[in-house]
Amino acid sequence: PWQPLSADDAAAVNVEAQSADASSLLTAYRDLVRLRNGQEALRRGETTMLDADVEPVAAWLRTTADSTVLAIANLSDEPVLGYTLSLTDGPLCGPLAGTLLGSVGGDPGSVVAPPAVTPRSGYLVELVAVP
Repeated sequence: PWQPLSADDAAAVNVEAQSADASSLLTAYRDLVRLRNGQEALRRGETTMLDADVEPVAAWLRTTADSTVLAIANLSDEPVLGYTLSLTDGPLCGPLAGTLLGSVGGDPGSVVAPPAVTPRSGYLVELVAVP
């Protein structure tokens, strides 16, 4: 390593321990890489920023001709209990349905665009046009 390991942390903070922990940072990164590899929009999509009406929420779309993924992140240490996302110009028109692809630091049972976003969390939602 480029910096020495702490004698106190090496026994507890290591790849073996984090691989066995479903809530570890290593597991979160592995899940995100798996999600990216499985979604064309995340790998090669165009990025369109969305406007959020509350400052700690950042949101953007990643779109290809065949898929759209919405990313939502709460960048603060406090939960955001309500927010609105808007897009003045971009790839979305008409009614949409969403499927939660994954979350980091949030509630995995959340629906489409969660009304409450937990602190330091992020969500990926696949959007599909409703016929």
